[in-house]
Amino acid sequence: MSLSAIAKLIDVSKSTVSREIKRNSNMHRHYVAFDAQQFSEIKKVGSL
Repeated sequence: MSLSAIAKLIDVSKSTVSREIKRNSNMHRHYVAFDAQQFSEIKKVGSL
């Protein structure tokens, strides 16, 4: 699915989708929602 299609589906900008994928892709450059959630939680705890 293209970035544009994903952005339209979830009603956000294409750049938001792009940044999310870039920030939360694993070391093999694959985006896995479960991994992204864990990355997000780790970053949140680290910034406290």
